[in-house]
Amino acid sequence: MHSFEVVSLIAGKGDLGEIKKLVECEGLDVKMRNSEGFGLLHAAAMFGHTELVEYLLSKGADPNIQTFGPLYAPIHSASYGGHLETVKCLVKHGANTKLKNYRSETPKETAARQNHSQVVAYFNGLP
Repeated sequence: MHSFEVVSLIAGKGDLGEIKKLVECEGLDVKMRNSEGFGLLHAAAMFGHTELVEYLLSKGADPNIQTFGPLYAPIHSASYGGHLETVKCLVKHGANTKLKNYRSETPKETAARQNHSQVVAYFNGLP
């Protein structure tokens, strides 16, 4: 089995084909996390790989999983990077837009801190 470090690099690069192969042929657990609680979904979301995020969610990844220390959820990662389509995908799959990280920031506040106005506008339009 592959180490988390190797698999998270593949997820961070957005290699959907390789992740599919690992999940479907080798039984990779899409809920795999490192010692800080950072998961494959965090890696894919951080770099805006929306198709991979969609796939991981379809295979049972938790859209609300938070890291252990900083309490970052995948939606914080996507918001930090300004990845609007990834944020929308996570929300569609039940991501909690009110989760707070170690700074007591919601994903919207994380996006605002990084000057991602389109992401902030999207959050402002949610009920």
